[in-house]
Amino acid sequence: MENMGKKLKEFTDNIATCRGPLLSESALSLADSLERAIEVTEKSYVKPMTPLFKILSDLFKNFSQDDEFKNTIEVVRWCNGHNLIQQGLTILEEGILTFLCDRIGVDKCDVHGREEISKMINGITVQKLKNNNNLETSQTPEDDQAKSLVGEILQDSAISKLAEEIYNIANMRNDINHAGWRPTFNKYNSFKGFLDKAITEIEVIYQGAQEVGNSEET
Repeated sequence: MENMGKKLKEFTDNIATCRGPLLSESALSLADSLERAIEVTEKSYVKPMTPLFKILSDLFKNFSQDDEFKNTIEVVRWCNGHNLIQQGLTILEEGILTFLCDRIGVDKCDVHGREEISKMINGITVQKLKNNNNLETSQTPEDDQAKSLVGEILQDSAISKLAEEIYNIANMRNDINHAGWRPTFNKYNSFKGFLDKAITEIEVIYQGAQEVGNSEET
């Protein structure tokens, strides 16, 4: 019971401070502690606590032992359900960026690499929006490595779609991070509605990418 309380605090602290590398681990650790707490309470004088622990445990039933991005989506869903909109936007944007780094072979812990990928994504998306979803060859970078990465982003439909999502999330995240001090700012319902929609859309994109990957392996 005491251990479960510590694990819950650890998980919520990691969410509060957006500790991406620790989120999956702490979520899975908490899920395990909840299962043990349920077993203990069912056989003890605190059995009335069992339904509460089962409710908490159900919130973690979709977490994966080996799929970090799926867990990112679940954490963002937790954030959305607990009104942690700013954390949800931050974790979602950085989680997508992490997934893209893994997908195209860039070290996800390399700050410079992440920044470069983020800049490319932003540049590609802006250019596509300006040119009716088309990106001319003349608009791609001259650097061979950068051009190769841009090519991968454009050719992989999942990456391309997630690149657009990350662009939109970044705009909302900037609004909330700067406390709305801009000519046009969003209100609470806009942030909440945006995060609701983003979770659904990104989950669909990711599931589609996983299905394509599985079919290619077979």
